Amino acid sequence: MGTTISGVPVTLWAVTKYQVYVVGLSVLFSWLFNGTGRSILLVILLHVTVNADLVTLFFPGLTASDMRAIRELSTIPLWGVVLMLIAIYGPGRLSKRRS
Repeated sequence: MGTTISGVPVTLWAVTKYQVYVVGLSVLFSWLFNGTGRSILLVILLHVTVNADLVTLFFPGLTASDMRAIRELSTIPLWGVVLMLIAIYGPGRLSKRRS
């Protein structure tokens, strides 16, 4: 199910939290891809930064539980950005066709 719920029992709540996070990232990746002239390189770079787990680089003493909490809480600002992008640019920027 991914690193967000690794190490904990797989429950409906854990899967739901992970799916909300992944859908938010998917919207962000789609907006970036379509808004940059379909540049897959920029989407790859964004994906790498998401996977890089830079928090552990700067705070090596964090436990797995701390990291899980940080990932879960990062869903809130992620969806704030997603909703702001949709409000500013409209949902048409997330599809193949420009509206």
